Amino acid sequence: MGSFATTKSKLMPYLMAIAGFIWLIYSFSVKPKQKILAKLIVTKAAINDNEYTDILAEDDFYFVFYRLGNKPLTFSGVMGADGKQFFGEVYGVDEARLFSMTSAVKHDLHSFNWTYESDSATAKSNALVKLIKTYSNNRVNFDLAILNQDRSRFLLKGYIE
Repeated sequence: MGSFATTKSKLMPYLMAIAGFIWLIYSFSVKPKQKILAKLIVTKAAINDNEYTDILAEDDFYFVFYRLGNKPLTFSGVMGADGKQFFGEVYGVDEARLFSMTSAVKHDLHSFNWTYESDSATAKSNALVKLIKTYSNNRVNFDLAILNQDRSRFLLKGYIE
């Protein structure tokens, strides 16, 4: 009986290391993955009626809707060149289909509140967002209006990937 206890005590560090490794692999495999639902590529931008298209185009600026596991819908603005983000939860979503009397083009209107933060700041901000999607023959274009709590107005246009 003594020899089994001695062998068990010698093996314990190895068994603990193996158990830790298995736990590590398991924890990474069950973490929720970010599921991108839509990517909005910005091709035209104005902030408080000042044109910023050239600056944002250089930085590959885009917006993305994504979900992380079972968490609420998230909206994020991403500066592609350096990866800086403004991100946060979407709530109070209101949706409507808009019809034109003069054409067969379809439009969807999405309005929502957005509580966001910067990846470099600790304070959160709020914004009211209006997104109009316009369906053309081979792609979906968008008009995006964001009014933040400081009353800055962002008007953006582009297409959805």
